[in-house]
Amino acid sequence: MTRDTRKAVEVELAKLDKRLAAAFREAIQAVKSRAQRMSLEEAIANGNLDDALNILRMDNTIWGRMDQEISDSFTRGALYQVGLLPKTMPQGGRLLLGYYGRHERAERWIRTASGNLIEGLIAEQRDVVRSVILEGVQEGRGARAIARNLIGAGKARTGGMLGLDKSKTAAVHRARRELSDPAQMSNYLTRERRDSRLDYLVHRALRDSKALSGADIDRLTGRYSARLLQLRAETIARTEALSAFNAGQLEAVQQNIDSGELPK
Repeated sequence: MTRDTRKAVEVELAKLDKRLAAAFREAIQAVKSRAQRMSLEEAIANGNLDDALNILRMDNTIWGRMDQEISDSFTRGALYQVGLLPKTMPQGGRLLLGYYGRHERAERWIRTASGNLIEGLIAEQRDVVRSVILEGVQEGRGARAIARNLIGAGKARTGGMLGLDKSKTAAVHRARRELSDPAQMSNYLTRERRDSRLDYLVHRALRDSKALSGADIDRLTGRYSARLLQLRAETIARTEALSAFNAGQLEAVQQNIDSGELPK
């Protein structure tokens, strides 16, 4: 691959990454926005994890745009590859190159890749919900605070750990424990993804040898969660867009081999 070609692929993938990341964030925000907070708080207060999971409704319906973006990434890879293929035969004459998106093999790849991703995300998020609720109960936080830790605060439902994976959820739990303990509070300032604009709250607490208020801890961890969610979206998008794009390229070549336009 030449430098120019590599640069063009990077530009194309950057567009696909951005769209896939936005689709992931959109799906998570949809779950947060439609969740009935009072019902969620009641389920948490009653210790009913199954009810809490049902209220959040993390089913296949919210992932439609992600499914479409994976399909589009595959198609963009296929069409890009067709554009790279030679247009004439060595002995002369033009090649009739193309790509058919409804080929059974192409649709099977997209269906399998998208289905596996979405099933994995649903299972992952159900684990996150359980983790946040159980951790909150163990630490003695009320149902309202736990619900806020899950779906965020305010009408916009900003912050919240929904959408994170296991390791990032654990990172938020650790950050909360650090901020709750004056002896560990300075460790929070080493976290790369924290919102440094709020560092003054921690510095002030350290200077005055005072504990942070619950509201300040929620504010700090909410911003931290939001930044980790952005990282999570970017990581998923980069992995899935590249995989689909590469698979589309291979499919385009194979279809033109199957048609006899390209040698085996």
